[in-house]
Order: sequence, then structure tokens, then C-alpha cells
Amino acid sequence: KSAVGEVSKWLEEMIKAAGEAAKVGGTGGSEKIGDADNNKGAVADASSVNGIANGIKGIVDAAGKAFGKDGALAGVAAAAENDDKKDAGKLFAGKNGGAGAADAIGKAAAAVTAVSGEQILKAIVDAAGAAANQAGKKAADAKNPIAAAIGTADDGAEFKDDMKKSDNIAAAIVLRGVAKDGKFAVANADDNKASVKSAV
Repeated sequence: KSAVGEVSKWLEEMIKAAGEAAKVGGTGGSEKIGDADNNKGAVADASSVNGIANGIKGIVDAAGKAFGKDGALAGVAAAAENDDKKDAGKLFAGKNGGAGAADAIGKAAAAVTAVSGEQILKAIVDAAGAAANQAGKKAADAKNPIAAAIGTADDGAEFKDDMKKSDNIAAAIVLRGVAKDGKFAVANADDNKASVKSAV
């Protein structure tokens, strides 16, 4: 098979994956990321979150083939579990209760700045594709960024276990931020809404 044929196949796979991700994303572009409501967040559309995650995985997988790597992000290290970041889960409330105040927003911001873009992508890719990851879970029960990003109509709560890792928190923020219908929950104050925008 010619090199041109190989490259054409890789590009076709990447374009297809990118197109799938774009079709299921929310509207508003970069302005939507960090969208928040006072006291009540909004559960993200499950098909949108999963479609975006699977689209990203498709792009990364195709890029790995193009560069001859067994997984383009195989060498990227995962973040360590950090109990200090658990309050970030309060931003993922789906009803009026337990929404993120300034401290929770600070924890989310710290998680985002603690990891690289590659680590965030790896967290999304690792979670994508498994059926067990495709349903929303409340913050206290979420085991991966897809489940956390979709969420449920429950009060805000602390993250546990693997969701206390900065890369998983940042990945969940990205997915809810760009998915259809997704909003973050903040305590009733306009400056907290602005803080979420600034943090992410």
C-alpha cells in the first residue's frame, strides 16, 4: 500500500471522528465553556457527552496510527488521587442543593491548572467506549469523567476515589462544558458564576 494511501486513510478516520464529535456538541463554542447557573446546574445530554468523548478517542486513535504509536497518549502519566480536590464535585449538582461556592470553584480551578492538555485528553479517551461509562452518575458515585459530566438531578456532593484525580476532574469539566445542555452549579452569587468562567 502506498504512503499516500495510508495518509489518506488516516486523514479520513480523523475527519470522520472530528465530524462525529462536532455533530453532538453543544452550541455557543468557547463562550459556553464555564456556563453556570445560580444554585442549580443542568445535567448534560448523555448522547452528546458520549459522542464527544468517542469522537476525541477516534481522533487520538487515528493520530496514533498516523505516527506509528500504539496509542498516541500511551506514555502520558495519569494524575494521582488528591483528597484536596474532592469539593470540585459540587459544581456538578443537578438540582438546588449543595452547589459549588468559592472554595469548590477554587478546587476545580486548581485541578485544571495542575494537569496538561495531554493528561485531560487521556482521561477522556480512557473513559470513552466502555458501556459502563455511558450513564450519568451523581458526583459521589461517578467513577470516571463521562459519568460525572453527564451527572444526575441530585444535590452537589464531593467526588470520591478516581474522580479526585485532577485529570479526571478537568476532563469532566471539559465534557460538561461543551456538551449539549450541560451547566455547572454555583452558590447564588454572580461573582461565583464569573469565577467558574475564569477557572475553566
